Amino acid sequence: MIVGPPGEPLRAGLVINPRAWANRARPWQRRALRGAFAPLGEVVETDDAEVLPALLGRWRDEGKQIVAISGGDGTVHEVVNALLLAWAGRPLPSLMLLHGGTMGVAARSACAEAPLRQVNALGRARARGDPLHTRSMETLRVGDRVAFNFGLGLFAELPAEFDRRGARGPGAVRDLGLRTLASALVGGRLATRALSGWQGEARCDGTLLGHGRLAGLYATALDHAALLHMRGFEVADRPAGHLRVVAIDAGRLEVVRSLAPFALGLRRGVAPGVRIVATQVIELRPSGPWRYVLDGELHTASGPLRIEVGPVLEVL
Repeated sequence: MIVGPPGEPLRAGLVINPRAWANRARPWQRRALRGAFAPLGEVVETDDAEVLPALLGRWRDEGKQIVAISGGDGTVHEVVNALLLAWAGRPLPSLMLLHGGTMGVAARSACAEAPLRQVNALGRARARGDPLHTRSMETLRVGDRVAFNFGLGLFAELPAEFDRRGARGPGAVRDLGLRTLASALVGGRLATRALSGWQGEARCDGTLLGHGRLAGLYATALDHAALLHMRGFEVADRPAGHLRVVAIDAGRLEVVRSLAPFALGLRRGVAPGVRIVATQVIELRPSGPWRYVLDGELHTASGPLRIEVGPVLEVL
């Protein structure tokens, strides 16, 4: 990606969500990020998704070549969807994902560097006039929304419980996971809610995955999503144009055996009842109203849903 000779202004913009967990918990890092990016382009702080269409429409008209995002997975989700609408039918700008939230699955998958180091590296490359290198990141499409991760059953109920408790931060995520596993061992109410499962029919490329109760289904367009770091989840390669899917069609004890190593930070294999496949299309036919999660954000549906590979984005 060539962005012009040194000295010519870089057409870049940064959206910072100040309410995302890491940005809120570490305001000094957020200020340092603003200061480092300011010489490169415009910086806007907002936690209001309603302002994104107008902001990104203006950036489109100004010919922005880079849109940087500092926040969690939900922030990335909102900005990416607003950007795709704003740039509809035009070549998209490159994205720069800067981890500033709780889990930051998309940002951590795009770059292992800390956000400030990413921005400083961009500044140095710009000063030298070096071409900026991008990598392609696939997305998934659910209805009219584009995302990196999708989940239902267990993978939607745990974020719902997390939001209900009002807790924030990675420590709160680990705590809820351990509490859920402990509740499952003693038949507690927390596990009953989290492991109640999803009622309906799920098919991957036409193959039936679950008919009736499916404890959980997780689909991702990323190769390094947090859940897939466990040894055993690598068994399904993800060819280009495919999603990686983890389907849990198991009883309570099998679910505990599968997820306990993840909650304890261990990297071990998975128990029976957990399947990993690569697929292009997932078709869901629920037996009633249900909810699902996209990049950490909860949504509801009352009918069939189709999940498939979405647009490819270029990320610095």
